[in-house]
Amino acid sequence: MSYSNPTLYQRFNAAAALAAIGTILVLSLVPGVDRPHILRSGNLEHLIAYAGTGFLIAAGLPPLRRWRGVLMLVVLSALLEIAQLVIPGRTAGIDNWFSSSLGAFLGMLAYYTVTRQRAAMRYFSGNG
Repeated sequence: MSYSNPTLYQRFNAAAALAAIGTILVLSLVPGVDRPHILRSGNLEHLIAYAGTGFLIAAGLPPLRRWRGVLMLVVLSALLEIAQLVIPGRTAGIDNWFSSSLGAFLGMLAYYTVTRQRAAMRYFSGNG
């Protein structure tokens, strides 16, 4: 899979990652009363949302750019926390940023785990 000629799988995951980032942006920047809460813990919501996005980023980018994509997600998370300081009904927190960052890295780790497991299965089944 080269960057100059991404596969359909990479293109789909890159588009899904952009959609996930857009969703994170909207949910992070709306006033507190307008933001839906799915779980009791906001930190767990952050972890899950960013893990899914980190997975999609890793799946949508070529190998040498995956780390950079996830690091950019961590920076975005910090900027969104800072932006929440001026949004009514929102509070910024280092704990939220840490949960988001941890989620982004766990998502990328999950992608590597899945792809390595698939490669091992192909190797041991004689198809690789």
